[in-house]
Amino acid sequence: MHQPIAVFDAGIGSYAIVAEIHKRLPKQDIVYFADRAGFPYGSKGREELLAVIHRTLRFLEGYAPSAIVIASNAPSIMLLDDVRQSTLLPLFGVYPPIEKALAMSASGKIGIMGVHSLIESSPLKQFIDHHAPQPENVSLINASSMVELIENGTFLFDPKATQTAVLAAAQPPSTLMVSPQHYPFPPSFSLAPRGRYHCG
Repeated sequence: MHQPIAVFDAGIGSYAIVAEIHKRLPKQDIVYFADRAGFPYGSKGREELLAVIHRTLRFLEGYAPSAIVIASNAPSIMLLDDVRQSTLLPLFGVYPPIEKALAMSASGKIGIMGVHSLIESSPLKQFIDHHAPQPENVSLINASSMVELIENGTFLFDPKATQTAVLAAAQPPSTLMVSPQHYPFPPSFSLAPRGRYHCG
């Protein structure tokens, strides 16, 4: 077995990140850890989330990975600089692709759907200020309730309810980004009528 890349999130949602790594590195071994004990990341305060991430890093270090990917926007934006100091391994995060989404938007306005802790965080607002020429064109949408729709499989057996939930949250931007990575699962049937969708 080659030295793996370790990827983790609070649930199953970040398979989109695994798929992207596999596409670019098809022969690379990957360890994916769905941190159910820490689920959901989005409801935790900063110190509690920091403890959860440190615990998970210690666990994944046992697999001797070549690198670790925190496949969740909330800890990536809020904590990555802090947790990098606690490991000798290369540590990567995932971030909303604000510049790309703004370039795609017909209206010049975008929305970021995210869990409450991320949407309300100062680090996200600072990230937007740094990456958006006009930060007022970036709307923040609290979509914490949608995480459970994905985790419990509702989006598979009740697409109408999922579509209703997504469309209600998605107004009014023409381009929507999603955070955490759970939200990529339902876009094909839920967001197509409204405009462009981007996950990053």
